Amino acid sequence: MKSKIIENVKVVDIADKGKTIGKLEKEVFLIDGAVPGDLVDVEVKKKRKSMWLGRVVNTREFSEDRVSPFCSHFEHCGGCKWQHLSYEAQLHYKEKRVRDAISKIAGLPDKKVQDILAAPEIRNYR
Repeated sequence: MKSKIIENVKVVDIADKGKTIGKLEKEVFLIDGAVPGDLVDVEVKKKRKSMWLGRVVNTREFSEDRVSPFCSHFEHCGGCKWQHLSYEAQLHYKEKRVRDAISKIAGLPDKKVQDILAAPEIRNYR
């Protein structure tokens, strides 16, 4: 498939490996280079099952949760996938992923999941 640009995709959630989930009408996108809350144009090259795979080519609106990464190697290294997302938002979305996995995938109530604990230090801890 030849790549195409899809405009005005709203990024709504995080996914694995630093990717995000975007939606436009009934279409779902797995996107590199965005954070939840962004409104982006996405270059898509293929569709996997019910989801388009793509990358951001233009950001029309930046999320209020977007921050500047503190590491100059962020875009190339891959070690810290969410440096461009505020730490508070990282905690929110990571806890949401755990709760979603327990309730949607395992079919169990998420009431027994404790609130996520913030790290005392968010830089240079590896």
